[in-house]
Amino acid sequence: HIHTHTVLYMLGKVTSDAINRQPLARPRVLAKWGILGFFDGFFTGMWYRYLEVSFGALDPLSKCLAMFATSSLLYTPAYAAGFVVVGAAL
Repeated sequence: HIHTHTVLYMLGKVTSDAINRQPLARPRVLAKWGILGFFDGFFTGMWYRYLEVSFGALDPLSKCLAMFATSSLLYTPAYAAGFVVVGAAL
């Protein structure tokens, strides 16, 4: 999944530039998007593995609701903040 995220982020940048009639991004810019994709894939995968284990004893509906609520309240805001910070740092 990590490699897929990396490639899809880079492809998204190339596609966005093509749609907006921009020249092909420099390698450093594409690398930045690839790094963001890598971190997205890594941390999202770890988070959902953690939730699967944490809520594994619940019935399927309760597990789904618990995973949704936990992700909405904790992961999504933290992910968004992290995305902005890492993006700015690169």
